[in-house]
Parts: sequence; structure tokens; C-alpha cells
Amino acid sequence: MAWLPGTGTVLASRREIVDGRFSLGRWDAESGTATGTLPAGDVTGSDLSVSPDGRYLAESDIDRKAEIRRLSDGKLMATLTGGIAFVAFAPDGTLVTTSEQGDVIQWAVPSGKRLRDLTAEAGTTPGPGRVTVAPDGTVISTGVRRTASLYSLTGDGTGELDTGIGAFGGAATSANGQIAVVTGRDAPTVVFRRQSSWLNTDGGVLDLAFSPDGARLAAGSDTGEVRVWDTATRELITEFRTAGEPRGVVYGAGGVLAVATTTGTSWGLELWDGTGKRERTVPLSREPRDMAVTADGNLLAVAVGASLADPVESEYGAVHLYDLGQRRDRGVVDLGKQTAYAVAFSADGTVLHTAGVAYEPGFDTRQRLWSELRSWRVDGPREIGGQLLGDYQPLDLAVAPDGSSMVVTGTSRVLDVRSGDGSRSLWTSKPQLDQIDRIVFAPDGRTLAVNGANGDVQLWDTRDWSVLRLQGHGAGVVGLAYTPDGRVLASGGADSLVGVWPLEPAVAVRNLCLIDGPLRRAEGAEVSPLCA
Repeated sequence: MAWLPGTGTVLASRREIVDGRFSLGRWDAESGTATGTLPAGDVTGSDLSVSPDGRYLAESDIDRKAEIRRLSDGKLMATLTGGIAFVAFAPDGTLVTTSEQGDVIQWAVPSGKRLRDLTAEAGTTPGPGRVTVAPDGTVISTGVRRTASLYSLTGDGTGELDTGIGAFGGAATSANGQIAVVTGRDAPTVVFRRQSSWLNTDGGVLDLAFSPDGARLAAGSDTGEVRVWDTATRELITEFRTAGEPRGVVYGAGGVLAVATTTGTSWGLELWDGTGKRERTVPLSREPRDMAVTADGNLLAVAVGASLADPVESEYGAVHLYDLGQRRDRGVVDLGKQTAYAVAFSADGTVLHTAGVAYEPGFDTRQRLWSELRSWRVDGPREIGGQLLGDYQPLDLAVAPDGSSMVVTGTSRVLDVRSGDGSRSLWTSKPQLDQIDRIVFAPDGRTLAVNGANGDVQLWDTRDWSVLRLQGHGAGVVGLAYTPDGRVLASGGADSLVGVWPLEPAVAVRNLCLIDGPLRRAEGAEVSPLCA
């Protein structure tokens, strides 16, 4: 049995044989009235699933094959073979099947092309079992040793749910994917709730941002696509493709989404409304390096520098200022020979800080000349100060919400905590395992989120600079953002995933062990080892 998406119609296999074939019946669920039939296979069906758009139906049968049919007229589109036992459509419209041997396979629809074989954790063969696909592309099927197996349709990740159920019967998820239930024959139903959501993109995440009201989360990937989700439900609101690779993603006043893009030879600042419609594109003079917006969301800064398409000896750096509220240019900060790789506004929005490097031509490549933190009044703009940082490339800069301090980091592999104006270094962390690409303060200033090595996210307590970690990404984290109330942290990774981590607003570091892996049992389960 299956529901026809967006309707009150139920589809189910019938025992009635017409012209030597079985049929599928349609019923109105509210009245129980039969409303029609569709042709089906030549033997009894065993499982049924309807595509998310309601265009196609897949049915497996007792001969261990599956047929894909067009729902409008019942036309057979493809026949799948290979001992198929159960079927389920994924949110992207592909079909997932399980076989008698427990093989999990992804198929294209309607062509029936075999796309991918999914392998269970440790190469186990769980045996036949029903299959369910969550809204984020996580596949739940039968496991071994009283578990359910987890697979990812967007990556190579696998996992297990410790269900305690000996004979896996089936699983289901809520519409937003936050609740999963697993049941079995003569066994209680086990309920799991998703503590850390994983949202999928179609490529490595380059940047992400929350809207000013925290209701939306946007992420840009290296394929040129930007996806926007509802923060509360994790449901996809819209997706669109930019003119180039989205190097920066920032929300501004009124909910406008600003995306800095590059094609390698052209660069632009694209402004998109809440429906995924492009309002305008503002040309940029060179390749975008970093973006920042004032706390009120009105003034945007885009740092640009020489691109790979420029000659090796090219020396160029600037920061474009743009008024998002009035949709007009506010001028350009000329950095001369320096390229800023990180920019940030002061807490009151009157000062722009840039952290960058200047190069001089070498024998066969550019050589680093100096690294500097500079400050500019935005009403002009005019430079008001500068401090040498050392022999490294700054990669990010964050200003505390109260303006009392700022942190600079990069290839130095350390966090350099400085005074609010940047003139003095107050504290320096021990060198980390790898360069630090992204840092962001929580809205209350008590926590600094930092991308760590091996895909983890570090949360540093700014009172004593102790650190705890969130783990789960399979590759490096390159984007971090807090909701305005500090209750949720989002992380974007090169593994094409966006992690959404619920946090307590003022004591996130102390409550990390309430944050679990992708799924956990609602009650009676021990804290996950993912909480380091």
C-alpha cells in the first residue's frame, strides 16, 4: 500500500486478475470508495512505492523483480531484476531497492538504470528487509545483530541503529526527518529522534549563512548551486544555480541573500530574494575572497584579489562596499598591493577590519612579503590603523559581539586573540594540527566555533579557552554559522553535508554531550561516543 503524494488517495495491490494480469486499486481514504485501477505485474505484488512527484509507481513481486510504471496511464517504463524484495523512492526521485541477499541498490527513474550499490558497514550482508529513505537521503534498512543499517545516498557514509529488535520489520520517518521509528515481528516499536540533522548539497560546501530572523539556512556548493532550508523543519524551501562558484553567502536586511561568485574570469555579487529569484548582479573587480555584513544587515563588504587567471606578478586588492538596504554601491577600499583574505565589521558597524598579505615577485612564483591587520572607517572610507601579524596567511577574522576583542587565524594554525581595535595580542592558542579556515563567535560571545582537523568542529569557551568538539563530518569543515539566538550552529563540509547542531544559548560548551550523532534512541540509550 502507498499514498499518492499530496492527495487523500491510497494505492494498493489487488488480488483481482484482469486479462491475465494483476491490478492496482485506487481508493479515496476518507470515504473508502474505489476510484479506479491500474495494470500491474503478472504475479502477486509484495511491496509498493510512489515517487515524490506522484508520476511513477514501483512494485516488487513474489518473483523477485520490480516494475516501474507511469501512474497517469499505467505504462510499463522499466523492469528491474536481481532478486528484488522491497522498494522505496528517495526524495530526489531515484528508487532504492533491497534484495533477498540484503543488497541495497539505487536506480534511475524512469529509465531503470542501475546507479549505485550501497554496502553495509563492515561489508556485512544483513539479508532481506524493507527499506525506507528519510528526507535527507539517509536509507534505513535491515541490519545484523539487532540493528538497522544506515546508508547515505549522497556520500559513502554508513552506520547502524541499535534497535534491540531481532527480526527487523520496517522503518518510517516523519515528514521533516526528525523522528524515525523501527519495528519488528512480535517486538516493540523503537523511536529515534534526530539530534544533529544532516542536510545534503550536490557538492562541497563553500559557505553558509542564517537569515536575520534565523528562520532560514542557506548554503552554497562548489557546483554553483545554493540551497535554502527551513531551520525549524529542515525542509528544503528553494534551490537555485548562480552564475559561477559561490565563494561567499551572506544574508542582509530584509532577508536578501547576497552571493559572491566567480567563474575564473568574471566575478559578481548576486542578490536573491526569498523565492529564489535573482534581483540583480553587481560586478566585482576581481575574485571574491571573503564577505562580511554589519549587525543591522545593511552594509556588505566583499574582499577581492588577484585570481588564478591573472599573471603571476599581478598585485591587486580591494574591498567593495555595498548598501543592501538601498541597493547601491558605497565605494571601494583600495588595499594597494595587499589582498585581504578575511574581513569583519566592528560591533557598531562603523569600522571595517581587513586581514591580508602582500606579495612581491620571486624567481618563479610570488613570495609572501608581509601579513597585516588593517582598520578602516567606513564613512569615507579612510584607514585608521594597522598592525603586522607575522609570516603567515590570514584566512579568517572574527569580532566579538560586544566589540571587546577580535580573533585572527589562518595558516599560522593558532587563534590570535587581540584587543577590540586589533592593536594588541591578548592571548594565543597552541598550534593546531592544521591551518584554521573558519571561525565565528556565538551571539553571546561566550563561545568561538572553529573548524578543526579531520572534519570536527571545535567550540572554544572564551572565558577560559577550554575546548570541546563536535564530530560527524567526513571531510574538512569550511563554513560555520550561528542562528541569531545562538541556539543552533550550522557547519558546512567538503563532504557535501551541512550539519545542524542544536545548542543551549549560553552554555553550549558545557552541554555538548547532549548533542549526539545523526540518530539516537529517544530514551534509555547511553550518550553517543561522537561526543568527545
